[in-house]
Amino acid sequence: MQFKKIENIYIISIGRGEEIIKTLLDFCEKNKVKLGCFSGIGAVDKAELAHYSVETKKYSSRIFNEPLEILNLTGNINKCGAIKPRFPVTIMDYEKFERRYLPAKNFGILMVSTSKGIMTHEEAKKKGLGGVLIAYCY
Repeated sequence: MQFKKIENIYIISIGRGEEIIKTLLDFCEKNKVKLGCFSGIGAVDKAELAHYSVETKKYSSRIFNEPLEILNLTGNINKCGAIKPRFPVTIMDYEKFERRYLPAKNFGILMVSTSKGIMTHEEAKKKGLGGVLIAYCY
């Protein structure tokens, strides 16, 4: 990742193979960004697209293992931070840490370092993986 700061605006270039969410979380932590919005364009080699269903009140996602172009990437950062100490977490512990670090049910993400790589707590729950909590963002 490379970035340039112009007044109170950061221009960030995320390199090929870097995970977008993880890179943005790391950037916010290192540069003490607490609030903001982002937008972007680009391309990825693989992607996971998710959406929230009002009827089921759950997120569902689909993974694409192919090169794709990102025509529009937008979002807000309301609060973001590292989790220290790095708590070990099992599949049974996620709800406890969601209540501790996230403002509401199904709002925000916990980032978890697992044996299968870094992922959101929702993805880790789906895969039945525990790990170590590293960050939160909402």
